Amino acid sequence: MEENGFTLFKYNTRKSRNRRRQRNEPPKVSTETVVEYVEDKIDTLKHSDFYAQLKEIIVPSQLPEFEDIICYGVGSFEQSRTSQFQLGLILLLRELLQFKGKLHSYDPVLTEIDLEVLQHYGIELIKTNEQAKRSVSGPTLFYMPHCGKTLYNNLLASNWSRKAVANVYLIGNRLEMYHENEPTSKLRREVPHIVEALDLIKCSPFPEEFDNNTIFNDICIHQFLAEKVNAAEDSVFEVEVTSEPENDPEVV
Repeated sequence: MEENGFTLFKYNTRKSRNRRRQRNEPPKVSTETVVEYVEDKIDTLKHSDFYAQLKEIIVPSQLPEFEDIICYGVGSFEQSRTSQFQLGLILLLRELLQFKGKLHSYDPVLTEIDLEVLQHYGIELIKTNEQAKRSVSGPTLFYMPHCGKTLYNNLLASNWSRKAVANVYLIGNRLEMYHENEPTSKLRREVPHIVEALDLIKCSPFPEEFDNNTIFNDICIHQFLAEKVNAAEDSVFEVEVTSEPENDPEVV
């Protein structure tokens, strides 16, 4: 007992740090729990006006039979509600398209639980960071919601010929958006293939309203139009491949 009448208690800093650490750590979830989250998002999407409208935009009879579906940048399903919805949508599209090929995915932020979720849904992990530089020889659907423009440019640059671009179908940011928001001179310097692609593609926008329009906003399915590709000047396909800046956060 101190002179002022207050009793002193010894403060155990180690226990305090442990308690503080426990309070700050997010609760751990299991693979089964994350799968349940994804299934819930699939059910929400399936019964939404958004998906009903989307099925009028993505019509299997108007698309080729895809050899592969490639997913880049969907994020961590364990940690992100948006990622769960985005995974849920590509799983619904796989079903809608009656896709029989392989679905591949890569994101540098994937956790061990995310990898198990991919395995649960029969999705193959891409082993290395391709930075979206994947060349294709047959019809391929690339699913890249809200990726950076450097990745879109890398994809286009890796397939930049009359024959190859015909096989590229891209679900991603509306490419025209970059032209609307940034100077053309800057785009030609940084992402020249996006600039050239704008005159060759058809962009079918996703429905606007879903979950306050934050998960699939400004997303389109892009496809190259054969008549425009065939009519393009040879110089269009002679664009030099640019090298992205080192440590570019869009390609890690």
